[in-house]
Amino acid sequence: MRDDKSDGPVCTYDVCNRTVEDSAGFLSRRRKLPAFAESLLHYIPFAILGALIFPDILYASGNIYCSAAGAAAAFILAWTGRGILVVLAGGIFATFIVSQLPWF
Repeated sequence: MRDDKSDGPVCTYDVCNRTVEDSAGFLSRRRKLPAFAESLLHYIPFAILGALIFPDILYASGNIYCSAAGAAAAFILAWTGRGILVVLAGGIFATFIVSQLPWF
């Protein structure tokens, strides 16, 4: 059995420190994308949120026509620049009114 310490861990403080610095430098480097690609990446969170929520909006009340009326009212109110509470109340109110109609 040998008495030297060469079989121990190879990762010294300097090697570990250099590895962390290199990986941090790699992650923090700013790569420039084309302007068109950056503009597309800006809208991805909104598109994903819409894709996840929209199907549930149409089946929220149990009747697709009532839910579509509420979604349309909310969309129109939001498009005209109303506040979030007005948009929510308008969508709920439109869904309620359409659900009370005799043919729905």
